[in-house]
Amino acid sequence: MNESRSDYKVTPHLTAFLKTVFFAIYLTVFCSDITLQVHSSYYTPANVKKITQVLQKYVASDDVTTNKLLGASAIVVDQNGVLYSGTAGKTDFSPDAQPFSLDFFGWIASCSKLVTSTAAMQLVQESRIGLDQDVRLIVPKLNTLQIIRGFDNSGIPVVENDTLPIDLRYLLTHTMGMTYEPGTPDLIRYNACINRTESAFDFTREGYLPALIRAAVVGWQYGASLDWAGQLIERVGGKGLDSYMAQRIFGPLRMRSTAFFPEVPRQAAGHEIVISTRTENGSLALMPREPALPPTQEMLSGGAGLASTARDYGVFLSALLRGTLREHLAKDPNTGGGSMIGIPQGTPIIHGLGGVMNRVDVPVKRRAGSVSWGGASNPRWWVDRKSGVACILFVNHMPWGDQVVIDLWNELENED
Repeated sequence: MNESRSDYKVTPHLTAFLKTVFFAIYLTVFCSDITLQVHSSYYTPANVKKITQVLQKYVASDDVTTNKLLGASAIVVDQNGVLYSGTAGKTDFSPDAQPFSLDFFGWIASCSKLVTSTAAMQLVQESRIGLDQDVRLIVPKLNTLQIIRGFDNSGIPVVENDTLPIDLRYLLTHTMGMTYEPGTPDLIRYNACINRTESAFDFTREGYLPALIRAAVVGWQYGASLDWAGQLIERVGGKGLDSYMAQRIFGPLRMRSTAFFPEVPRQAAGHEIVISTRTENGSLALMPREPALPPTQEMLSGGAGLASTARDYGVFLSALLRGTLREHLAKDPNTGGGSMIGIPQGTPIIHGLGGVMNRVDVPVKRRAGSVSWGGASNPRWWVDRKSGVACILFVNHMPWGDQVVIDLWNELENED
């Protein structure tokens, strides 16, 4: 059965936002001469000490690494600059390993999505693309998608062509029906039936084009849609995604240690860190020193392709807070309900253009309207819209969802 989108009404939330938010971000990103300064008056010495003690609590201080991390760094910012920055731990097991630093350079995975969303919305602000514009004429590959409707009695997939528009809004809010393969039985079964072996984790165009599991707008589904937003940015912006972000975001904000893998900026050379992982008994091991992403990629990943540092990402979050991005992050009508790391199960949430927002206060943590997201290597950020404060945590540890990282994140946020 074909879904019709005529029943879905566009609310005025983002229309109002476009008149204010990205003009402020435009001025911030293009016209600012930015150097973050520490504003010690915001955080008392006692509070700063408590936050640092939280980081220290969760990192290994000797050879015992069970239920610990090798290192962690965190930065808390407001629109004026750094409220807190701290690090704990080290980068390796050897006694002479370097201390963990705000400037260590690692893969930030899906924390790339907020940067890509911001880049896309710059183009919206400049009227070069519409938020509710069908992007298939600009990115023709999106014309080839099919929707899985089930399987017949013989186990053959039943599919139909996706003929409805795919708007930029759907790419940015994960509501175009595209999903990653893990945890999606119908897509795994479909791929097996057609002998499809490529996935988004191969960083190929075909890998980024799985069959849809539903038509757009019907519901939220996490997948590679931000990678296709990156392709849209390239075509509308007239340059590669790396060049666009370097010229329009990283350069003006002096984010000199942020780039698409496998590039290592000169500023970050010598600061690369390997990813740790956890063994069956809970102790740590270093992952093989092969890159987390394939060294050769058919297209740059707007959804998961960036590498950066805690310091650079703090600069980025502070710059966004200088505009009215808080409203932009919060409002989109397409999704609701669910759970996320850092807030209790069942807390009402929606997904905006930049991340997931809790719709009610979370006691001693986030206020209603706070937005957050993370990545496979366990960096996490949040933005409390009401207090005007944001935080980024870097640990460079896999797999995603490590319980020690979750506990650290929860306790860190309680102290912030």
